[in-house]
Amino acid sequence: MEEWLERDQAGNRSAAQVRRVLDRNVMPLWRNRPLSDIRKRDVIAIMDAMTDRGVPVQANRVLAYLKRFFRWAAGRDLVETNPAQFVEKPAPETQRERVLDDAELVEVWRAAERLSWPFGGGVQLLMLTAARLREIFNATWDEIDLDGSVVRLSAARSKSGAGREIPLNSPALAALNAMPRFANGKFLITLDGKRPYSGFSHAKAKLDALIQEAREERGVHEPMMSWTLHDLRRTVATGQQRQGARLEVIEAVLGHVSGSRAGIVGTYQRHRFREEARAALNAWGRHVVGLLHRPAQNHEDAAVIVRPLANSDVGTSFSEGG
Repeated sequence: MEEWLERDQAGNRSAAQVRRVLDRNVMPLWRNRPLSDIRKRDVIAIMDAMTDRGVPVQANRVLAYLKRFFRWAAGRDLVETNPAQFVEKPAPETQRERVLDDAELVEVWRAAERLSWPFGGGVQLLMLTAARLREIFNATWDEIDLDGSVVRLSAARSKSGAGREIPLNSPALAALNAMPRFANGKFLITLDGKRPYSGFSHAKAKLDALIQEAREERGVHEPMMSWTLHDLRRTVATGQQRQGARLEVIEAVLGHVSGSRAGIVGTYQRHRFREEARAALNAWGRHVVGLLHRPAQNHEDAAVIVRPLANSDVGTSFSEGG
């Protein structure tokens, strides 16, 4: 297992997470057993134990890791067969479809304003860029080109393994310029400059509490429908589609190398839609700022200007570069 982690998982950005999950759920039971002794029933026993513990979706992840591990082991002649190959997922998974509406976007933004640094600023950047969580929360200052209005990610930091650029619209630049920076600090969103932010569960719960608190103040007692930070990415993509952006452009914004750019089309069509993606994010930034300036029903604070934009003119004027 250790050799697999070092060889097969060396290029996996989530290798540390794979190790933690297996160390918790698999190795306590299998650590001292010969690999050739593991049978299908042993894999099923782990799946059942995790399901009984109330983590069936995580059990799906463990099963996927084990299938890959044993496939690797079989390929290196360490086992005759893959004992996990025909084990079925212990729990069905449905693809999330949650998209926040415009009023909910405003609620999330204003609650993010009220959060202590740095989580709130990171949430705002996710909302403005459609970037993946770690693309923003693990970002370093040397990846950010404020003059070029772009975040440049290396291949090691990109899910596609090819590197990518994330255009920064004007409100994203305003938010970045408003962020404090630690002397000699490497990371953008951090508590000490030395390590990226990691307290997501607690901060997200606090964000939701602030959203509900604001609702109660307006006399709205119904809580916001459950949402995740990843839903912001889907929300931006859906909003851009509503604004008329082409599928290829939305994929470029998201950093996808699938869909319309997969297969033979991806091989021969090399245009990466960088300028189109920038224009689409500019339009989205204008939309978000427009929502924040728009008087809203039942919002006593509707006329309040969003804090990171207070000292800029991005509410009324956007340059193509932003």
